[in-house]
Amino acid sequence: MTLEEVILKYRKRKFKYGDSDCCLFTKDCIEATQNIKISHPKYDGSFKTLRDNFKAQNAKNINQFIEGILLDNGFIEVNEKALPNDVLLVKNKNKVLAAFQVDRFCVSVSTNGIIQIDPSSILRVFRFKGKSTCHQ
Repeated sequence: MTLEEVILKYRKRKFKYGDSDCCLFTKDCIEATQNIKISHPKYDGSFKTLRDNFKAQNAKNINQFIEGILLDNGFIEVNEKALPNDVLLVKNKNKVLAAFQVDRFCVSVSTNGIIQIDPSSILRVFRFKGKSTCHQ
């Protein structure tokens, strides 16, 4: 699947954990652009609530949840401006979301499909740097 196909897939879909959520959207964007398969035994999209996702990975919040998956899959956190194909944690309407940097735009999934996030809302930036420890 290409990045364009991923964006079209999520464009009008309503947010639903385990089906059309910010983590799955970001995972699909990564796989479309980085030529890797995000593999994580504790997150396969089968969880229906955020709480279930966190419990599966022993994470206390979305920061720990996303960080664990990304670090296991060859990403590192950088203290730099987001570049295309970076994974981001962003603040949107008092919630933290996983997002993806597409060219000059930061995008994620919300209740009404794809949304563009203001760059000033970026909390953390992760960049693919190496071989995934989960990828085979």
